[in-house]
Amino acid sequence: ANLNAITFVTLRGIQACLDSAQCYEGDCIQIGDDILNYCTAPCGEGDSCPKGYECDLSGDASADKQCMPIVGTCSCTPATAGAKRTCTSVNEFGSCLGWSTCDAEKGWIDCTADTPAQELCDGLDNDCDGVIDNGLEAPPCEKQEGVCANSVKTCGGTKNWLNCGTGTLPDSYEPVELSCDGLDNDCDGSADMIDVDKDGHIAAACGGDDCDDLNPISYKGAVEFCGDGADNDCSGTAEDKDADNDGHIDVACGGDDCNDNSALAKPGLSEVCGDGLDNDCDGGIDNKDSDDDTFLDPACGGNDCNDSDAGINPLAKEQCDMVDNDCDGVVDKIDIDNDGHISLACGGDDCDDLNPLSYPGATEFCGDGADNDCSGTAEDKDVDNDGQIDVACGGTDCNDNSSLAKAGLEEVCGDGLDNDCDGSIDNKDVDNDSFLDPKCGGTDCNDKEKSVHPGAVEQCDGLDNDCNGTVDDKDLDGDGFIDVACPNGSDCDDDAISVNPGMDEVCGDDGQVDEDCSGKDGDKDVDQDGQTDANPLCDAGTDCDDYDSNVYKGAVEIYDTKDSDCDGTVDEGLIAKGAVIVTEIMANPASVGDGYGEWFEVTNVSEKTVNLASWVVTDENTPTTDKFVLPVSASVLVEPGQSAVLCRNADPLLNGGVICDFGYDDFILAQKGDEIILSLAGVEIDRVAYGGMGWKPTLAGVSLNLDPVKFDPATNDLGGSWCYSPKSPESSIPGGDTGTPGTQNLSCGPFAN
Repeated sequence: ANLNAITFVTLRGIQACLDSAQCYEGDCIQIGDDILNYCTAPCGEGDSCPKGYECDLSGDASADKQCMPIVGTCSCTPATAGAKRTCTSVNEFGSCLGWSTCDAEKGWIDCTADTPAQELCDGLDNDCDGVIDNGLEAPPCEKQEGVCANSVKTCGGTKNWLNCGTGTLPDSYEPVELSCDGLDNDCDGSADMIDVDKDGHIAAACGGDDCDDLNPISYKGAVEFCGDGADNDCSGTAEDKDADNDGHIDVACGGDDCNDNSALAKPGLSEVCGDGLDNDCDGGIDNKDSDDDTFLDPACGGNDCNDSDAGINPLAKEQCDMVDNDCDGVVDKIDIDNDGHISLACGGDDCDDLNPLSYPGATEFCGDGADNDCSGTAEDKDVDNDGQIDVACGGTDCNDNSSLAKAGLEEVCGDGLDNDCDGSIDNKDVDNDSFLDPKCGGTDCNDKEKSVHPGAVEQCDGLDNDCNGTVDDKDLDGDGFIDVACPNGSDCDDDAISVNPGMDEVCGDDGQVDEDCSGKDGDKDVDQDGQTDANPLCDAGTDCDDYDSNVYKGAVEIYDTKDSDCDGTVDEGLIAKGAVIVTEIMANPASVGDGYGEWFEVTNVSEKTVNLASWVVTDENTPTTDKFVLPVSASVLVEPGQSAVLCRNADPLLNGGVICDFGYDDFILAQKGDEIILSLAGVEIDRVAYGGMGWKPTLAGVSLNLDPVKFDPATNDLGGSWCYSPKSPESSIPGGDTGTPGTQNLSCGPFAN
């Protein structure tokens, strides 16, 4: 290591110098941005510099290496880390002073000096020349007319440029011009145009015609108002309103002119009718009443027929004086009671001018003692002129308004009158059966026949006795069929609801009743095919289905799942061999005994519905004893693709829970092997012989199951087509045995058994 360098740096510090002669074995050089020159120490190979220095060329003419500060400055060393010194930011606008901090590794950093900027009116020294808001050119004021010419805005510091106004404009400036000095004080371009109240008229002091420039409704030509104390029209006098120039001041201004808009209305004038004015200012318009009788002249819309005579008006009493006193247009029309008829004294026809109900033509009233109709007789009321006095006047006429109602007349229906004066209206009952004539609102369809009325018993007499609208429709039993005694009747016993042509004949009834009214008992033929029901109780019955007209003895047998020809067999000769096959056998039940639990299943593999009625099931060895026949009445219908289950016992509570379609007795399924032969009318349809060669032995509680793919009459008799019913939820019979009676057989796969 260079001991001299180390000693120089550590003991003597970093020494400022003017030239190298002042430095011990070193150079005097400028380092970094320091203003002063500093002495360095030379270094070479094997020499090391103090901490914070490195051996590097000094940068002057000497080629010797010197110990130079790593941070590139001598004023900021590890020893002075954290020290601060001044710094500047300089550009074309000026120079701003700040502080920088010594960082032992980076040197002087983070100068805080602001960047100089163009000076603005903002209360800041933007260019750092020490003066705030200096050297600025003020903008002109908005107003440049009159005394405001060449005025400029004032800088308000942080408030920027202040708006022009009082304090910034000349002292002669007035926001509202008030001075008549020949100047445009409000800077609006016009001098001495003083209009303080803004009514469009210049103040009189400035040569205008506004006598009160502080009142916007006072100026030359304005309308004079009353009550404001002002000279609105600048006439020189306040409250002198005379708009119509009739010499009378408006009443609102204390005058007596009730209508200051018209010279035709003022005190002293006469009222004129029809002009709509209060001409005399008495408070009433068109109210001329010259005679002061409170009724106006007709010209003014009044009804005083003579406005010059107070004794003549609409309320005056008419006199016999040849004058129209009451203004009704008729002279001497005295009608004191106002009934429209003139008194007899004035040549009229009113026999009692004090009673408004008495005059010729008036209705005579009963009980008032007056001659209302001026007939010369009181209480003689006969309004309808039928010759009978009103009952109210002691007469016998119950309705004095109609000559069709009086004592002695016959009642007439439909006129709403009590024609015979018996106290009831429209109560005509000629036959006295207590039911009124329909014209009188009654229900008696024939008021001349006492046997005809609602509720009467219908008879075969050519009359509508019960008034139901139909003649001779006697149906006492209410079965809808008319008694045969009546024309067009067909009910042979109208007292029995169960006997009529619509009923089915009942064979063997004790009473020997002809229920269908055919004229013969026991001839039941409901379907009307000409053959009587085959019921032995019916007469010569041969029809095995009396509700189907296509079924009867001798008919042609057709494929319809019925015994069409009534020979005791169904569809014989029409069922193809193999149409129905045996598909499942339970010959060894475990849940119950054989006598209860044996069953087998057959399936319809044809395309038509098959009725198993009249089919015979036998075995091979004892076909006459080990067999059973499904009777025609059984009607076991098997749809295409569906199955039927035939059981030795059909009760699920006894046979282990099997649902059966038919139960038989005389047929046994041997456990070691047996035959099931299906035949119809001597024709074998299918045969299965189980237990032989190739067949699995029967297994207790498990049915023999024909594989679904072997549902064919050619393969269902082969043992290899069968398997034990596989155990699964689908093959679980409620009693505990295994099988699928009446449902889809399970597949005999490779692991079925």
